Amino acid sequence: MGGAEQDKLLDWGAAVPQLDRQNCALYLEGPPSIGKSSLFALGLSLLWRTTGPSHFANLMAGFNADMFACPFVLLDEGLPRSASHTSAFIRSLIGSSEHTFNQKNQP
Repeated sequence: MGGAEQDKLLDWGAAVPQLDRQNCALYLEGPPSIGKSSLFALGLSLLWRTTGPSHFANLMAGFNADMFACPFVLLDEGLPRSASHTSAFIRSLIGSSEHTFNQKNQP
């Protein structure tokens, strides 16, 4: 995994648990069913919990409580078509050093 960029992938993986600093997003491209989300994403999310990564769709819906339990966020199978400002949202999510907790059905 990683091919010619394997060293960069390893560096990125080593930086994932360092929550005191910002990290870049990782884009993985490859054929279906080779383990991009089920093995790679689940494996990294195990640093925080056993139920898997937080899902990007929940964040786009305005509820980010899941991200506080597991800061590893997965966007699987492409960007949502209904989100017209998805790129700006991703940049603000990654570029922000603090976030306001917002849970569904909670004030």
